[in-house]
Amino acid sequence: MVVVHGRESGGDMVLGMESYQQNINLTAPTITFPDIEREKLFAITSEPIVGMIYENNKKEKRVMIHKEIHKFCDATLKRVLEKLKKYNKDVKYQYVVPSLSDTDVEYLRFYKEGIEDRLKHQDQMRR
Repeated sequence: MVVVHGRESGGDMVLGMESYQQNINLTAPTITFPDIEREKLFAITSEPIVGMIYENNKKEKRVMIHKEIHKFCDATLKRVLEKLKKYNKDVKYQYVVPSLSDTDVEYLRFYKEGIEDRLKHQDQMRR
């Protein structure tokens, strides 16, 4: 949109441009908090907000918030989904002792479905 400002005395015209495009917030979606190293992988945390703890490619623990899944790249989502499926299989066949409550199990299922939906959507958009 072009806005024209005029001055009566000098008659000079000043043109200004206004843009209605939205600014995109490109902040990194990784969140950490103090003492995250004590938490186990795929644990559900409520500090500072509800999220799932995952391990990034640098072997650092981070928190994934469900409503921010769309901010993660496909490689990260595929890696987390693969490890989450492996963890669920290990729990199912009792290779690891689950220390999760029923609510935590529901949260993990919720995250798994959200990641799968996002990857499916991204794959459809590529086609």
